[in-house]
Amino acid sequence: MKSFFFCGIRVDKVDFSEIYDSIQDDASVYVVKQVITLNPEIAYDSWHNEELHKALFDASFVIPDGTGIVMAAKRKGYYLQRQPGIELAEYLLSKGENLSFFFYGAQPGVAHKAVENLKKRYKFKLAGIEHGYSSEAEALKKIQESGADVLLVATGAPKQDLFIYRNKEKLGVKLALGIGGSFDVWAGIKKRAPKWMRKLHLEWLWRAGLNPNRWKRLAKAFRFTLICR
Repeated sequence: MKSFFFCGIRVDKVDFSEIYDSIQDDASVYVVKQVITLNPEIAYDSWHNEELHKALFDASFVIPDGTGIVMAAKRKGYYLQRQPGIELAEYLLSKGENLSFFFYGAQPGVAHKAVENLKKRYKFKLAGIEHGYSSEAEALKKIQESGADVLLVATGAPKQDLFIYRNKEKLGVKLALGIGGSFDVWAGIKKRAPKWMRKLHLEWLWRAGLNPNRWKRLAKAFRFTLICR
């Protein structure tokens, strides 16, 4: 793994297989590894939120989820490929015969439907489910009691990343990552952008088209792009 530092942020060049292997390497020792799926909005927020900035530099892995991060890195002479958090999660689920997963986030019932659909594609152990409208204290208790290996948090960035960062010593899992709206996609409530749009790095536009409220968030992405030259 290589780490690149620019514009006050950090991003890693790491394969999904390396992240999976890191779980296995620490199978005998509970070392909670946090993965941050970095996009321009999170990067921009980290400039103004000290705790998020600390989380970004403390995380075990920071992968380039957003096209804006890949392009910013390229301007600095670093060449990365976009690695969406949903694809990392699915990679881990595909290796999940020996891993148990806890799903935390989204509206009541969504995670259950997501798991139901995922079970048709992957063989993995389910450790537990908790919707995103329960209190963080209640969710933390259930995660601790679940014995899960991997925690998937879908409560939205940066809330999900800060939840993991604040509770790293309490979670009792081996790997934890925030994956935004992935549960909605898996549950069939929302769709990912077509492959041709993903290849053209236009998935952000697809998401904004489906949810006009995202344009407010994209303002941060545009500011990040203007500043990080």
